[in-house]
Amino acid sequence: MHAHQFTWHNNELMDGDAALMVRHLSPERVSRLGYMNLRCHWEPGCPEWLYPGEVTRNLEKQEQHIIAVQWAQLFPGEPVPTILSQPCCAQFAVSKERILMLPKERYIALRRWLYDTKLDDYISGRIFEYTWQYLFTGAPIDCPSISACYCDGYGLCLGSPEAYDLWMELRHWLGELRSELLSWWEKADLVEQFRKNSRGGSGKVPAQFIPVKGRDAVLEYNITATWSRMKQMRNDGYELGKDPAQRALEAGRPWKAGDGY
Repeated sequence: MHAHQFTWHNNELMDGDAALMVRHLSPERVSRLGYMNLRCHWEPGCPEWLYPGEVTRNLEKQEQHIIAVQWAQLFPGEPVPTILSQPCCAQFAVSKERILMLPKERYIALRRWLYDTKLDDYISGRIFEYTWQYLFTGAPIDCPSISACYCDGYGLCLGSPEAYDLWMELRHWLGELRSELLSWWEKADLVEQFRKNSRGGSGKVPAQFIPVKGRDAVLEYNITATWSRMKQMRNDGYELGKDPAQRALEAGRPWKAGDGY
């Protein structure tokens, strides 16, 4: 994992908090899969991200046109995949068993490539960012559903893929409300400053700087209500996630009475 605790690429439903992710991570899922990308949200990285055969340079994917050239050194004798995809950003859990499936010499060779490559650290790091899943699973694409990742991976079960979509819509709406409220406060401050600086405080404030009266109260109410709904959905999700059958259901795997997580 990265060293920072809070960042945009950590899981949104967990407040972008790496500590929460580690605390709730399911060792059973990691052991079952062998490899688990810790980010549940697909963008950036899924469902299709890098096209190693592409020769046109892409500023957003600066490693894309380089991977095919480096592939023979990283994975000698293995064909170059047409697509490489997994959620960004190189944070993952891998089981002891999966690590030991590869010979020690394999890791030494990869380390040697990192030592010897003329590529800068940013590019070499980006190459590994979208090849870890291939190294540990042999699959070029690893894009599990958001529902399976959150529910089976962290015990945060909202009940359906649509419920996760709703939570993200509420999150977007909350951001819009907060942005509008900030703009309202800024206008109110400008009005106050204008009146203080005008003679006798009676100067006329330009109409475009006057905030709508009472709109701040409406926004504050909606912010509180929206955030309360989001927190309730999340709290209910953790409760539902205590049911191993629900975790299996959202992950799309079989389960019978007596099975654990």
